[in-house]
Amino acid sequence: MTGLVSLNTSCFICKEVSEQTGIRNSISIGLPDLDFRPPLTERYTLKYQVQQCPHCGYCARDISTGDEIVENFVRSNEYQKILQNKSLPDLANRFIAMGILMEMMDKPYLAFSSYQSAVWACDDCKHVTGMIFCRNMAIKSLKKMHRKGIRISGDMGIDELIC
Repeated sequence: MTGLVSLNTSCFICKEVSEQTGIRNSISIGLPDLDFRPPLTERYTLKYQVQQCPHCGYCARDISTGDEIVENFVRSNEYQKILQNKSLPDLANRFIAMGILMEMMDKPYLAFSSYQSAVWACDDCKHVTGMIFCRNMAIKSLKKMHRKGIRISGDMGIDELIC
């Protein structure tokens, strides 16, 4: 069971207010998949785990927060191209955009998590090309984490299983 809430949110980047849907609560029943995708009852929330400003395109878990690095990149043509990529589902593009921003802010786990969510968005609509592309992004991100000595799990073999 999932409870949603409607929020009027002011965008950190453009200061425009938009209505965003947030997750008030979510109950997870069952076990996650081998790639840690949540059970069916929680999968429904994927589209609410990334907000997007309809005015400037800023994608984040909470578009009311950010920093100067984020602001400069969101205003760039490169960022806007990511969001307009027609070869991937829109939700996957939103997660990829958020993942790139997380990398720029040196938040490697949140970047990986965003790319992993992009994979799941592609899985949901059976977008095979996107599945492959986003999985490669997630694996690359996970390997970057490992080079920095950061692991998802302290348990031996879990990161390798995810990869």
